Amino acid sequence: MTLLQTGPAPTKTPAPGSTFGDAVAAEFLKVRTLRSTWAFLGGGVAASLLGAFILFMLVQSYDAASPANKLNYETADPTVVTMPFVMFFIGAIGAMLITSEFGTRSIGPALLALAQRRTLIGAKATVAGFIGLTCGAAFVLLAFADARLMLGNRPTPINPWPRWTDAIPTVLCATVIVTVTALVAMGLGALLRSTAGTLTTLGSLVLVAPIFAHFLPTVWQLRLASVLLPNLTPSWPAATTRTCCPRPALPPSPPGTSCSPSAPAPSHSAAATPLDRRLKAAATPAWPPIPGPNPLPRSFPLH
Repeated sequence: MTLLQTGPAPTKTPAPGSTFGDAVAAEFLKVRTLRSTWAFLGGGVAASLLGAFILFMLVQSYDAASPANKLNYETADPTVVTMPFVMFFIGAIGAMLITSEFGTRSIGPALLALAQRRTLIGAKATVAGFIGLTCGAAFVLLAFADARLMLGNRPTPINPWPRWTDAIPTVLCATVIVTVTALVAMGLGALLRSTAGTLTTLGSLVLVAPIFAHFLPTVWQLRLASVLLPNLTPSWPAATTRTCCPRPALPPSPPGTSCSPSAPAPSHSAAATPLDRRLKAAATPAWPPIPGPNPLPRSFPLH
């Protein structure tokens, strides 16, 4: 007699690594098929083109200026103009990875296919970080290429990178900040579960808050501006340069100077003569000559 098994067939439990890899592949497939992904990438390209046009107009104005006015130009760093918009558009892609599922009610089938929420969130974070890293590096390198082609061998202060190696801290820091923005936007989407609310919050943090900070008192403005994501792009390379390349130590002062403790201090009147002249000229008003044989005094009663 042959016994037939009527129960369900045994299923093979997939390995944890293959489950996470399949989830990441599914997220990549989804983000490629979303039309909003390509729309946001187009917005980043438009922002880069706008920054290149502004840089071109600035270079034309610099070439037409006089040598004295050229010294008053600020640094023409294109990342200051383009990166806030790039951060918003790339962050919006990271937010759409999860808010699109809440909007279309497809989060339920996704959790049925992958019951472990940590694995699902980890897969989405991996895809968001990869998109932020690759797209951020691409847009930063595009801005760097525009600056090198348009600025050429022009000196500082308009040229932020006289040598191409000077741009390495800016490129690396901007890429990291765009990646962090994509991850933050994905986390906001997981908390808010709304596309409109997430994009509004992201736009407020990236685009509106830096403008609002200028209207605050100086102390609050510095504290708020130091933690905003768009302000980290120009500040991190400066901090990295100060850390990696500190100022060299001053040589010891020769004997007979004011820095030597054993030498007598020089005469203050001789050293401060130019400053005294400037202060005296600024404090003395330039009174216009009053015609007539008996000019009025400079101060007289009005009654």
